[in-house]
Amino acid sequence: MIKVLIGDDQQLVRAGVRMLCESTSDLTVVGEAAKGTEALRFAEQPSPEVVLMDLHMPAMDGTSATGSGRSSGWSRPDTPTTTSPIGCTSA
Repeated sequence: MIKVLIGDDQQLVRAGVRMLCESTSDLTVVGEAAKGTEALRFAEQPSPEVVLMDLHMPAMDGTSATGSGRSSGWSRPDTPTTTSPIGCTSA
């Protein structure tokens, strides 16, 4: 089972990504965060193996949160972590 952490400030996006993850038998969502700072609390729990983090979130952006999480023990050297703009934007 691959443990996934979802970080996005938009609840609808988090719910959609969770549904996609839960539709497969080999992924399990271990946490969701609406802010980068919330995502850091997962560094103290069983580490996610994949982190899907929005680039633009309040309190701490996804890039900073992912970097802090990695230095706090989120991942092993072979653990993939991705920071991508998974949220929707309006013009």
